[in-house]
Amino acid sequence: MKKKGAFVYNIIWFNKYRVIQKLGQGSSGIVYLAQHEMLRTYRAIKQVPRKQADAQWTNEVNILKILRHPNIPIIYDIEEDENYIYIIEEYIEGQSLRAYKLSHAIIEENKLLDFLIQLSEVLDFLHSFKQPILYLDLKPDNILITTNLQLKLVDFGTAKVFQKGNEVTRSYGTKGYAAPEQYGVYKEDKRSDIYGLGGILYFLATGVPYMGSKEELKSLEQTSYYSKEFIKILTKCLKYQPSDRYASACVVGKEATFLKQARADTSETTPHIITVTGIIPRIGTTHISLMITAYLNHIGIPTLYIEQNDARVVEQLNKCVDKHWLEKIPMARGETMLLIKRHPEFKIFVCDCGVLENQNNTFAEGSKDFLVLGSKPWEWKLPEQGFRGTYLFNYTKEEDFVYIKEKLNKTHCVRVPYAADCILTQTNRCVKVFLQEILGDVLEKKKQRFVLGK
Repeated sequence: MKKKGAFVYNIIWFNKYRVIQKLGQGSSGIVYLAQHEMLRTYRAIKQVPRKQADAQWTNEVNILKILRHPNIPIIYDIEEDENYIYIIEEYIEGQSLRAYKLSHAIIEENKLLDFLIQLSEVLDFLHSFKQPILYLDLKPDNILITTNLQLKLVDFGTAKVFQKGNEVTRSYGTKGYAAPEQYGVYKEDKRSDIYGLGGILYFLATGVPYMGSKEELKSLEQTSYYSKEFIKILTKCLKYQPSDRYASACVVGKEATFLKQARADTSETTPHIITVTGIIPRIGTTHISLMITAYLNHIGIPTLYIEQNDARVVEQLNKCVDKHWLEKIPMARGETMLLIKRHPEFKIFVCDCGVLENQNNTFAEGSKDFLVLGSKPWEWKLPEQGFRGTYLFNYTKEEDFVYIKEKLNKTHCVRVPYAADCILTQTNRCVKVFLQEILGDVLEKKKQRFVLGK
């Protein structure tokens, strides 16, 4: 097997899979990326040493071959040779949940609830078989997240079929996520995976594994940005005694769904986050962000401008403009969620995220997202991943905008009118119409009692 760095060349397994590169190594084997020679589609192939593939493990893999669930990669085939067993499965393009958390300082509660609902559903699916399948190794490294935020449960190396009467077994799982009974304290059952759910939630909320102390949970309650109801779900999942946890993954999913719905019902009282980022430097991102902030404050909606880039505009403006100007555009620099927590008096937060290449974690996660482009072809480059927000074309003539819009075949495009002063939005009719157009849905969601433009 010839290797060059992480890549493997000129190796074809079983006369149909060309190995491209090593993707990583799990608890039970090495995972490779390969291409099916005839179908020209990608597959992930896990290579497991025969000495690790005992009879029970092989039996469970055979069960996994027939599993079909949106949150489990499809198992296409199993091959073997003298030394290894090879599991050929669906290749998932994405990143681990651990990597996702490391790039997101704070993950919003609604998103965590979405993750919890997805994981609860797939665990309920596994647990619902006549002979339930226990996963037993829920951890961030074993969960992939796709570009559309769908979770995929991978690496079933420690999973096993539950049978009544099983003796207390040896240690499975990973410290910080595995239930106490996985270390021989009690017998493992479905509730062992419930503990794993709690471990995942704790990591996503704090960035560190849960090591089992009450002080950790108490600290989370005191410093967390999450609701008491959310922490209550997390805490119950992490109970030491299995009997004190939720009885099933289905119940956890229902609790999470209920909480998400309750949050949706009170969404009119929660702040909106508007994110603005530019395709290149000096494309007008800051000017547009300040213009939006000034307009919203002018029509009576308390709005805070948040600088989330390295330009240090807030610092410079505080030095060179008068107090009257600053009163019209409240501004701050720092972490969005911290500022939301610190300033409940504001209803909308406008985040200036700088340049797309250096985008921070807030961009494309707001209630409303804008990407600023220009009139030149090199200023049209769109994000590789899907962007569902609005494209704002700055420094662009009307005739050029019509051409660009047709060329890019994008419907969510708006041309930014010229505005020399980002504060005096109410005196420029074109600017006012522009702002009403791009902010209409945000204002409607906030259910504010005012007439636009007055």
